[in-house]
Amino acid sequence: MTTAADVAATQSNGGKPKVEKLMGLPIELRNLISGGLAGMVAKSIVAPIDRIKILYQITATPFHLRHVPNVAYSIAQTEGLSALWKGNFATMLRVFPYSGIQFMVFDRCKMYFLGQHELERLRRRNTRPPSTIKG
Repeated sequence: MTTAADVAATQSNGGKPKVEKLMGLPIELRNLISGGLAGMVAKSIVAPIDRIKILYQITATPFHLRHVPNVAYSIAQTEGLSALWKGNFATMLRVFPYSGIQFMVFDRCKMYFLGQHELERLRRRNTRPPSTIKG
């Protein structure tokens, strides 16, 4: 069933749905974008913990795991909830290219080694002596 949003997306993209346009990109570029976005999501999820870690690093207060929720609550009360993500935009500027390149290289290496494994498997299969046919 086609929805109004599907029709609007198709019309605004020159007749091609967005997914088809993305699939038309080279695999390296898709991996770069996918890895970058995944890294941004992951880093944004752990940003509050990272912020608390940095606060402990720049103060003389000794770290105790049981105090972390209280520190997070204190930050949210005094500076607002969004303060737990303070500095996250700068981190995103660093994380997107790093994670994207890392995933792109990982996938390229994986394909190379899987290809090598497949070639080796084919070589082994072709070098076996032919089996004798028993009648």
